[in-house]
Amino acid sequence: MDIDSGKVISKLVGDIVEKNQQFLSETRNHEKFKSLVPFLMQKNIDDIDFSMFDHDTRLHLLNALGAEHLKKGNIEASLKAFILASNRSALNEIGDYYVSCYQHSRAIEAYKLAGDNAKLLELGKRCLTEGNLKSAIEAFKVINDKRSLLDAGDEALKKSKYDFAIEIFNALENREKLVEVGKLCLADNDVTNAILAFKAAGQPEYLNEVGDVCLKNGSLKTAYEVYQMAGNQMMAAFIKQNFV
Repeated sequence: MDIDSGKVISKLVGDIVEKNQQFLSETRNHEKFKSLVPFLMQKNIDDIDFSMFDHDTRLHLLNALGAEHLKKGNIEASLKAFILASNRSALNEIGDYYVSCYQHSRAIEAYKLAGDNAKLLELGKRCLTEGNLKSAIEAFKVINDKRSLLDAGDEALKKSKYDFAIEIFNALENREKLVEVGKLCLADNDVTNAILAFKAAGQPEYLNEVGDVCLKNGSLKTAYEVYQMAGNQMMAAFIKQNFV
């Protein structure tokens, strides 16, 4: 862990400690359980059986374990501990940490686990502004924000990011937009995405246009396959008999 990462982790630990003062003060009253933490840190948290403890003691141990893992820079291990402890505040802090490191997918997962839709919306909009369509889509899909997804889809079209646009409009079941994407793909000679868009739109008749383009380009095998998808048996049979 480099110096800058160490400073960020220290601040993260400080923030979590500050926001969990009640838990920490209670933990200090459970010294016999607190002494278990160093031993527990040597094990994979998934392999630890906490079932013999009551609810409060289990939470004390999990939160203490999460905080200690965090101090050591073991972010994933601390995340698991805070998930099991249902510590939404700590999960949000970890999400903020991932954002500061530009690890947006992990930040989205942390905010999702914390159930913080406001943070997810904020991050999604930030990613959209910064041109990170993949993460923006991921965040908006988690909170099912259709308006923001539509905006992301339009942004994807502007940038000719047809694969993202297809993913979005397919999720929104927006057939009109999918047809629009398919036509744009066809105009750009992007046959693969044109096929995906028209299939997702449930508009096989447009696949005939894709087949025609493939035929014109000499891509006979692809043309044959596309005509089959379109249900155009005449053209499929013609190509099969004469070229394939």
